[in-house]
Amino acid sequence: MQGNGCAARLDAAPDPAVLWPAWTPWLLNRPLAAHNASTEKKILQHLAPLHRFGPWLDTLVLARHLLPTAPDHTLSAACTALGLLDRLSALCPGRTWHDALYDAFASALLLEHALHAPLRHLAPFHPRRLALSRRLFDGHRRPSMASDGSRRPARHFPGKKKSSVPPPPKSSV
Repeated sequence: MQGNGCAARLDAAPDPAVLWPAWTPWLLNRPLAAHNASTEKKILQHLAPLHRFGPWLDTLVLARHLLPTAPDHTLSAACTALGLLDRLSALCPGRTWHDALYDAFASALLLEHALHAPLRHLAPFHPRRLALSRRLFDGHRRPSMASDGSRRPARHFPGKKKSSVPPPPKSSV
């Protein structure tokens, strides 16, 4: 069975430890975007397990909202459906899918397209509803750090806490 050539390119690639000093300013303490971000998160976590990356913006989630009736939301299908291929080819001449630079530019163009899309396409990501759509940014909800250093569930809906004490009865005066 013939693959897409990724194994040969990975064997020829420099060691990530050698590249880490150059990557650090681009990866740490910055929002990151990728198509199917969970894959990139796993790779980075494997390479640098003591670092925390993100928040992550997943362009796969954006593609599903921009193209809700599309049968396929892969990066290539989304870019094709949104008419981004000519610009992508101009930015990355001689490259194609599964090339890291090409895929990174494709994700960036998809994100740029989403930022310019009419709000109706991205209604679930309206600022008031972002708390409901944490998947877009992190793929899951994670706990926040309390001021005392302990872990506690993050509150995703700021505002008044519900009281466990029932309200006083209304007077009929």
